[in-house]
Amino acid sequence: MIPVTQATEIAALEGVRTAVAIGQTTDKGDGPFGIRFVDAIPFDEYSKLTGIRIIEGSKLTGGNQSLVDPVWMKEHKAKLPSSMQLFERTFNVVGVYEPSGGARIRDSAFHDAGRKSATGNATAILVGCLDPAQQDA
Repeated sequence: MIPVTQATEIAALEGVRTAVAIGQTTDKGDGPFGIRFVDAIPFDEYSKLTGIRIIEGSKLTGGNQSLVDPVWMKEHKAKLPSSMQLFERTFNVVGVYEPSGGARIRDSAFHDAGRKSATGNATAILVGCLDPAQQDA
């Protein structure tokens, strides 16, 4: 586990454009593999780094909310508003994001005691460099 506060420390380093703490975990799934991946993200910071955008509905504002990609919507024949079971609770699907990549479900539940990650911790920090050619430095 990585303290979420380390993202701020990394963002202050020379050559770093931004650093975003995320929580990656799995939950039991409803598909053929029996698990699904879920990324906990701070939406505004994450979208600046990755270019993720809402194509339908709204962004995450906290609580038991989730975003899904268009593939998830199609596979589940879902329409907004919708809901899903995550971590043995009901989450409201508030938006659809693009581009797809990584987990098909994104939420903002870093604070959630039901998550595998402890409060205030992340599983990864994504870093964007001012000059990607200098990322090793």
